[in-house]
Amino acid sequence: QLGSSYEQIRKMRHDIDNHLYTIQLMLASGKTEEAREYADELSANDNIRSLFSTCENTVVASFLEKKKIDMEKDDIILKCDICLPGQVGISNPDLICALGNILDNAQEACSRHERAIINLSVSFNEPYLSILCENPDNKDENQQKRRIPELERGLGMLILKNLAEQYDGEFRTQTNGETFCTRLVLKAIRQGCQP
Repeated sequence: QLGSSYEQIRKMRHDIDNHLYTIQLMLASGKTEEAREYADELSANDNIRSLFSTCENTVVASFLEKKKIDMEKDDIILKCDICLPGQVGISNPDLICALGNILDNAQEACSRHERAIINLSVSFNEPYLSILCENPDNKDENQQKRRIPELERGLGMLILKNLAEQYDGEFRTQTNGETFCTRLVLKAIRQGCQP
């Protein structure tokens, strides 16, 4: 399924290049109104793609696109600000593990809120990758159902802490009683080195 999503993202990027080429030709020919209409039509049909236009890592973009769709089914809005190159010196499985655990925890916290919003920001300032997630705080955590009843609560947090240690980074959470904030910083590994 991830492979299929990867191919879809590749196709989307190819299509975007063709759309940009068409708009540039229109503008060069002085057809500014037609170019504007064409861009408006693309924008109306392309909300998800625009969310990830600054994410060159197709694995991450595919994962977040699927996650966003899944959350919408639960009436949760995922707002993303993602700025990533294709390679950052952190393995794709570890990136998905980090994002998956952070978003799973955020989604679980939103279960008692109507039309909850999760704000996710991912950026890379060499050599550090920063992930920041803000979601409604779940004040009644003890009453929550576990996603996997057999596992102890807090496993996701332990995984994130271990990732921070593995990549010589930092993992922190904080709350003001209304908003829960998760921050994970990972230091990129140089090419050819294994974490």
